[in-house]
Amino acid sequence: MHSTYADDDCGELMSRDLSTIARTQVEAQFSSEVWLWFATITHDDLPDPIRVVCEGLGSISYKNGGIVNYQLNGDLYLACPFKLEWISDDGTAPKAKVTVPDVDRSIGVEVLLLTDSPQIGFQLCKLSDWLTTFGSNNERLHSGTITPEVSADFFFLRNVSGDAMQVTADLTTYDISVEPWPKYRATQDRLPWIAR
Repeated sequence: MHSTYADDDCGELMSRDLSTIARTQVEAQFSSEVWLWFATITHDDLPDPIRVVCEGLGSISYKNGGIVNYQLNGDLYLACPFKLEWISDDGTAPKAKVTVPDVDRSIGVEVLLLTDSPQIGFQLCKLSDWLTTFGSNNERLHSGTITPEVSADFFFLRNVSGDAMQVTADLTTYDISVEPWPKYRATQDRLPWIAR
């Protein structure tokens, strides 16, 4: 099971190459697997990327008297019960919608102050790849490198709105339908030796 959306300028937008185990769990009527959604929001005006994770869609868990965070390949992701509409896969540009509870207002304040769209990427992983040991930030640790089952990068948060309770946004990608074709044109600037 594999599909990819790609663009020469931005690289791979979305690649899905599910392992046999993951595909069996996804297609099963009942599954013992818990799926972790990791989201990373980046923008030139943000001092650091915003990294959040939820268990399933809209769930978090508690252990050792606190919220369970996760470490993914060296980065700390803070637990946040966001909800993500499944990314479309209908032959058009991928799109979705995300809703993030703004419990302490930190995400909403940072994102709503940006003057243009921040970029967001998602990774879908299996909880069974993590250890049962915890780090100093109450984060579940893993051994080795985790390879996500699904990666969806190069989305943009658009139409961001929020209130005291939550932040919602549309997720869109580059609109390749407005790109010139062919990509490169024989212009005087590019080929100065062409006679005028």
